[in-house]
Parts: sequence; structure tokens; C-alpha cells
Amino acid sequence: MRYSFLFFHFLGITLWGVSGVIESNTTWTKANSPYLITDNALVGEGITLTVEPGVVVKFAPSTYLKVEGHIKAEGSGSEHIIFESNSSNPSNSDWGGIKIRPTSGSSTIGQGYLSGSILKRVTIKDAELGVYIYSTGFYIESCNFDNNKEAIEIRATNGVVIRDSNFTNNQKGITSVYSDYSSGDNVSRIATTWITGNSFTNNQTGVGLNMNQRDFKELFILANSFNHGGTAISFGGGGYGPKVHSVYINSNKVQNHTTGINLANVYGGANQDAETMGEYPLTCWTNILLNNSNGMLVSASNLKYSITRNIIVGPKGIAVSSSGGNDLYEGNTIIVDEEAFSLSGSSSYHPSNLTIDGNLLISGNERSGPFFDLLWGSGHKIVNNNILATGEVLKIGTSNDANATGNYWGRTTLESIRELTSDYYDDFEKGKALVEPFEVTLRTDVPLMPPGNVEKIGVAGGVKITWEANAESDVTGYRVHYGSSSDYAYTSVENVGNQQTHTITGASLDDEISVTAYDSGASNLSVVNSVTGNQLNLSESWFFEAVTKGYFIQPAAGSGGTVTGSDTYEDGDTATFTANAS
Repeated sequence: MRYSFLFFHFLGITLWGVSGVIESNTTWTKANSPYLITDNALVGEGITLTVEPGVVVKFAPSTYLKVEGHIKAEGSGSEHIIFESNSSNPSNSDWGGIKIRPTSGSSTIGQGYLSGSILKRVTIKDAELGVYIYSTGFYIESCNFDNNKEAIEIRATNGVVIRDSNFTNNQKGITSVYSDYSSGDNVSRIATTWITGNSFTNNQTGVGLNMNQRDFKELFILANSFNHGGTAISFGGGGYGPKVHSVYINSNKVQNHTTGINLANVYGGANQDAETMGEYPLTCWTNILLNNSNGMLVSASNLKYSITRNIIVGPKGIAVSSSGGNDLYEGNTIIVDEEAFSLSGSSSYHPSNLTIDGNLLISGNERSGPFFDLLWGSGHKIVNNNILATGEVLKIGTSNDANATGNYWGRTTLESIRELTSDYYDDFEKGKALVEPFEVTLRTDVPLMPPGNVEKIGVAGGVKITWEANAESDVTGYRVHYGSSSDYAYTSVENVGNQQTHTITGASLDDEISVTAYDSGASNLSVVNSVTGNQLNLSESWFFEAVTKGYFIQPAAGSGGTVTGSDTYEDGDTATFTANAS
């Protein structure tokens, strides 16, 4: 290992300059920090580089640290280890990053660390590619990745764990490359990958994984949160896309993105171990997608997807395109302003045989187009749903009939339901929406409806909430949620049983307050954090946020007079009130 001892008297800082090959076990200490990588550095095979908590490692432009031995960088709760640019005005590609080679990985079991290399409580920022992991396993926990062009790339890996870390302001958070015919690092199967419990904020792409006709096996994207950005989760794409043995995109929360989840082109089933594939090799379950411009984009393939028990609230629901089909959409709650489902493509490439079964589908506002737009394909089934929408609800765009039986449409006669459809009876060149038999009351085997007409009014000492009782026969009670900073992140809950009114002492009309309905399957009703689990288990409804109904004015007792005042509403009208003292 070659050191140069550099002095920067004008800054009052002394840095250890590092370059070349580290040929013996080495520890970078906080006492000698910061370190400066003046030229590319290599941890040799069989060598361990240990980095103490509080160490800062700075990199000259375009330099990198390559690891063929092991790196053990474990910060503490109060002192992260920092890898960063040496520039006083860094950009997101100032230095090359940390390159993990096949001999430098970690041994992991499930989501746990056993031995070998580790990055824990480490901050990596301003890199071209923060951590590049090739042909090995690797363990990353409680790290921060900020302002990198790409934070992490995985390639030909087996046993990578990325957990409980923060990704902010990166162009790409966690990624894989589609193809590479020049570097010598082959693009091949990625297996046993855990991406779990991470937080992604303001990234152009949070998780974007794809390969050209290579397998993903046991890919777990679980329980991550994504807030603000371009696309939160993107899987597949390109001319062909990857092959899939087993991919699980489950229990993530995505808010305020251009696209929540993008399931792009997939070439088909896995090259290896095809006999152990499940019926649905790709599952997208129990995700919550809030206020994204596009909730979910799906390019259907010959591979069967299960998209189940998700909650999508925002402008648009699910858009399905390309060829293939046979996907299952079941038990989802979709509350949107525009279309819940739209099917696009062409006469040659389009999805067919989609099953949309047992969902709650609500249109919150007047739409510019149909709620279900079946532009292409055949064999589609829209069955056993609760559908609450007005205007053009179901449009058949092909000459093929669509099975739309067993649904509740909010109507009680065939004639009134046909007012909601655009099909053969409007254009005999089109197929029929086969709506009979239909339900005349709300189904109880789909997600619960949110309570209706939730209102709040100021009263003495607090806020009174009122709402309409749910029409489902299996509703057993209601909960009132309040103390929110934003996006339904409530801090308090009150279980009010089977009532339709409740007063929150100490609350104000400016507070965000919502009501949910629950059935006998709901649990932990006095625990605020239980709501998400109940909702995704279909035993509690989505939130209905209270709107202000009016004011209650109470003059001081014994004042012997009246209290008068006025208020100006958003539309410019002014209300004057008078109250007698008691």
C-alpha cells in the first residue's frame, strides 16, 4: 500500500493519500481520517480492509476503490463512515465508486449477515456508481446513498441483501444492466436478492431491474417506502426483457411519483429450474400506491402475474399493454379520478384473458373517458367486483364479448346497468358486455367501502365527526383516525364501534381526520399502526377524509350578551353568525 502524506495548510486539514494496491490487512482509523484516494486503489485478494466508525474517505475525480479481498465498513449509530467526492462543489458522478468483485463478497442467510464484506451505517454520495456488485453475494444495511448517478448495480449476483437504507436524490437507486458485450463482466442470472425496508426519496428511478433474456430468481422487493420521484419500481423492459423464475414485489408504499410500479416487458419463464416455478412467477401484492400520476403500468407477457390486494388511490389505476395476458387482478382497492383499468396495444400485440375479480373500484370524480377501457383482446373477465362509478363505466373496443357477471354496479336493473356500458347495444360491430347475472346489493367478499359523507364540525372543546353507515351487511364498526402530518400517516386512532358520530376532544377543524369501516376480521383496533394490515387483509376500508361542514360558536357563559362574527369561504362568500350567551 502506498501512502502520501499531504498537507493543506490553507484548510488546516491533513489527509492520508491512498492509491495502488493494499497488500496487507489494513485498518483506516478515525484518528487518521480523512483519507484521500488520489488514484485508483485496490484491496487485494485475501486482504481485509477495515474502516472504523467516523472515518471520511474522499475521492479525487473519477477514482474508485476496487475490492478483490474484503471490505468491512461498519459505522455506529452516531458516526457513519462516509465515502464522498473531494470536490468542494460535487456533482452526482464525481468519483467512480466501490467495485465489489467475485472474490470479495458476503455470506448471507435470508436477510441476515454471516461473514465476509459488509457495509453498515455507511454514507456514499456523489459517485458515478456508488457500489457495483459482480458475481457474488453482498450485505448492505442502514446505509445512505445520496446524489449518485447510480447508487447500486447488481450483476450476476447470488445472495445480495440491501436493507433498511436511505436512497435520496439519485438518478437510479438500485439497478441492473440490460446487456453488456464489452466490459467482460457477463450479464447472467440474478438470484436470491433481498431489497427490503429501505426508504427512497426524490430519485428518478428507485428500483429499476432488467436484463436481456436472463433469469431473476427469488427477487424480493418488500416493505420499502418511496416518496416523490419518477418511477418508484420498474421491473423488465427493453426489446425482450428478462426471464422470471420468482419475483415478489410486495408490501411497498409508493407516494407522489410519476409512475408507482412499472411491470414492463418480460420474455417469459426461467431458463433454469423451470419445474419449480409457481403458477404466478411474478406477484405484486399488498402494495399501497398513493397520489401517483400513474398507479401501475403492466406490459402483459406470456408469464402469469398475480396483482392482488393492492390499494391504489390517485388519478389513474392500472394500464395494461403489449401482448400476452392471463394475469389475475384480485382483491384490489382502486379509488381514482380517471380509468381504473385501461387496455391498449394493437391488433397484433395486445393482452388477452385478463381476470379482474373481487375488487373494489371507485371513481371519485367525473372522468374524461371510460372507467374500464377494453380496447383490445379477448377472453377478459370482469367479475364479482363492487363498481361505483357514473358515466361511461365499461367500454368494449373489440368485436369480442367480455364476461362482466356477478358485479355490483350501484344499479338494480339491467336497463340502468346498460346505461353504464358502451358495447354491442351502442355499436353492433363491437362485442357485448355480458353483465347478467348481477348483484343488487354490495358484495361482502371484496374490500370494504369507505364510509360515506364524512363531515366535521367545530364544537365546544373539539371537533364532531359524522358519517353515513356502510351498506355492507358484514360491517361491525368504525375507527376515527387523526393526528396526521400528511398522506394518511395518522398518529392517533379511536375505535367508536357501530356509531356514526364521534367527538375528538382538543381537535381543530384544520386537523386531517378520517374514518374507516371494519368487519369481524379486523384486529388490534386500539392500535394506530394496525390499520394498514387490516386494510391489506380486506378487513378494514380505506380512509374517507372528513370535510368541514360548518362552525359551532359558544360565547362565554354569563356574558349577558351575544357573540357575533363572520367568516369568508374559499368561493368568496361571507357568512355572519350570532350566538346568545348562556
